[in-house]
Amino acid sequence: MPLSGTGVPSRAGIQAAIDEVAAKIPNTKSGSVNVTHGTAGTTVLVNVTFPTPFATTPSITANPAVVDPLVYSWSITGQSTTGFTLRVHRTNTGTNAFMWIATTAGND
Repeated sequence: MPLSGTGVPSRAGIQAAIDEVAAKIPNTKSGSVNVTHGTAGTTVLVNVTFPTPFATTPSITANPAVVDPLVYSWSITGQSTTGFTLRVHRTNTGTNAFMWIATTAGND
């Protein structure tokens, strides 16, 4: 896995690993999204649309690509066959990349 200058896996390396796993699991999609906070102490909502819809609502998880102690809460809401909303609260300003994976494998 490619490393960043700090010896930590790079965002591209993490996304490549997620994509590799997702490709091996039926009915699975993955991606990443940048979340930017222009005002400290706010919650930002980011709507994510799947590349193609699922037949049924998938299970979804999302995590920051790099752990940032200033991002202290995030959640997923509004799950549907076409996408979801990522809610991220941050105590200061900045941008964080979040990786997500969605699957209906095992939902049968």
